[in-house]
Amino acid sequence: MKDVEDHWAVDGRNRILAVLVGLSPIWVAIFAFLTRTPIGGGFPTPPTELRGLDARLASFVIFALAAVLSSAGAAAIWRARSRRIVIGAFLLLTLPALILVILAPAFVLILTNLDT
Repeated sequence: MKDVEDHWAVDGRNRILAVLVGLSPIWVAIFAFLTRTPIGGGFPTPPTELRGLDARLASFVIFALAAVLSSAGAAAIWRARSRRIVIGAFLLLTLPALILVILAPAFVLILTNLDT
């Protein structure tokens, strides 16, 4: 009985909230693209090349990597049995994905400027 009482998501409400937080990089990317903020404006308007690739493709690959990391973090959070696993999944999967989403436009602009 002690294990059930110590479990952090007995009723499931905390678990759903944790998964929503785990998916925060995807929410940030959707918000940025819908509102056309500088984060969402990471796709260069003219088709520029980035080391032989289209810069928009490079941006898409970065955002796809962030979505995969975020989804893996949400899945790890959903299946977690302790708070340590939740914190580890958040720190190792969700935060790097969030950093990728926020800094993707800068990565692409820096790489296109280095290419010229």
